[in-house]
Amino acid sequence: METFKRILAVIVLILAVVGVLAMLAGVGGSWVVRNKVTAVTLNLLTVGETAVAATSGSLNRIDDQLDVSQARLDTLEMNVAEAGEGLKETSVVMAVISNTIGTELAPALSQAEETAVTVRDTTLALDEAITAVNELPFINLDGFVPTLIGDVADGIIALEERVEELRQEVQDRRENRVNEGVDFVTGYTTDLSSRIGSLQTKINEADDRLGAASADLTALKISLPRTFTLITLAVNFAFLFMALAFASLSIHAWTFIKNPKQKLSDIILNE
Repeated sequence: METFKRILAVIVLILAVVGVLAMLAGVGGSWVVRNKVTAVTLNLLTVGETAVAATSGSLNRIDDQLDVSQARLDTLEMNVAEAGEGLKETSVVMAVISNTIGTELAPALSQAEETAVTVRDTTLALDEAITAVNELPFINLDGFVPTLIGDVADGIIALEERVEELRQEVQDRRENRVNEGVDFVTGYTTDLSSRIGSLQTKINEADDRLGAASADLTALKISLPRTFTLITLAVNFAFLFMALAFASLSIHAWTFIKNPKQKLSDIILNE
């Protein structure tokens, strides 16, 4: 019986020592995992910050290009107003209008459209970064970017189509020598100005939300490493507590190995 107790105590001692070593290894491993998770997370957040900054810069360029388009619309309206409502369409007046549309207004909108489409196609990195970050507990960043920028790009494309309608009507009137006033242009310019204003409102909204997203990403770069550290400390406390338990068990097992005649109750009472 004593031999059996001694063998059993040796087995328990070995398992307890292995448990202590495993718990200590867990302490070290938890910090390795924490460091890797922190590095990956910070890299992901940095990608998001870079994408936010690039997108915001592109939106500012689109807004500037729309400002140029609006200025050229204003010039067109001013030319029509100066011509007077009673002035009939002449080849000279229609040539001026056609030139303003073809060489000034249309290229400005084309540049804005190219920028918007490019931004829409390159927001994938930002969208993926935000989606990945949102997979983390208690985080819910705004994933609005592709939708808003897509709306802006579609709106500019619609603007270009409307300008093309105006250009085509001017051309038709020149060719057919329609004997009417040139005030029909103001109907188009008023509509185009309204569309530009709506697009710039969306751009401002997107820019504001990008600013909020950038602030959130910056805050997360500070708070998440701290959170990971607190979690790691809590895990370490659990590992150390279990290591102490295994150490206590190993001491009891060693006591049985030295004196297999004693009972467990004797050890407890001695403690």
